Amino acid sequence: ISARRHLEKENIVLKSSIVSSHRLVDMIGKTTVMQQIFQKIIQFAMIDQPIIICGETGTGKELAAKCIHRLSDRADKPFVSINCATVPETLLENIFFGHVKGAFTNAVKKSKGLFEKAHEGFLFLDEVTELNQNMQAKLLRVLETGEFCPLGGKNQTTDVRIISATNKPFQKLLPDKGMRKDFFHRLAVIPLELPPLRERKDDIPLLVEEFLSKNRSHNIKYQSIPDPIFQQLIQYNWPGNIRELFNELNRFCYTGELLHIKYPDIHDTPDYPFLSDNLPLGEAVALFEKYCVERAIKSANGVKTKAAKILKIDTRTIYNKLKNRLKRE
Repeated sequence: ISARRHLEKENIVLKSSIVSSHRLVDMIGKTTVMQQIFQKIIQFAMIDQPIIICGETGTGKELAAKCIHRLSDRADKPFVSINCATVPETLLENIFFGHVKGAFTNAVKKSKGLFEKAHEGFLFLDEVTELNQNMQAKLLRVLETGEFCPLGGKNQTTDVRIISATNKPFQKLLPDKGMRKDFFHRLAVIPLELPPLRERKDDIPLLVEEFLSKNRSHNIKYQSIPDPIFQQLIQYNWPGNIRELFNELNRFCYTGELLHIKYPDIHDTPDYPFLSDNLPLGEAVALFEKYCVERAIKSANGVKTKAAKILKIDTRTIYNKLKNRLKRE
């Protein structure tokens, strides 16, 4: 009991500081929608009931499930996951329930199933809607009775908390002909819907910095994202969500190439006139200097003293350059 109270106290402290931290375990977000998600996760972690997480592919459903596990009173117990869409139907029963030695040909030793491996912890069922109805019925029995039977063995008890996930919207799950109503209602005690990245674009700078900070020590070719690329990262709609963003960043940082974002050719853009052909050297230098000053002022949010520090020149020099520019214009 004391351990549970200690964890609850930690959660209260975490909840009070969440707005300033922009992080919950390994989840990141400062947008209002993500702050609301964080609050729900903190609340749901303490409720020992099944959760179903809905969200488009790449929105971080398994990350959210692991976050719930970390904040729950089962945090020191196993977190076992399975992608239901990747397992052949003929193997599902063996994978979930396991088998005893001699249960079938080639069963030379006992094999634990997921329910035994996840005992007292969490079992995460990704793409749960891909399970056939026969398997749904068998899992429903385990959820209702707390018992399962390994192939060739006897009934065993299990105590697991189920988190399931699907890329289908919550309101479309029940009309789904492949989903048993009783199984759905047992899984969906607590629904949690994750937003797509296009609805939380203000989180992209945080996500980019998180990716770069984790990979700077990996000898990547590019340690930062150029401004023209960064602006396109913000504008792109990311149908593959965070997974697609991280894949694109990974590709760029190691190869300098992008798949879905067009890297602008600075020789063809009016934003870089100092690179124009047949431009006299003095004029090109002046244009480049103007570009550097304007970029520094923009980065400093208009504060000239801060811009001067960025350029490593004194404030008087930056004012003189601005004054000379106005005379030329």
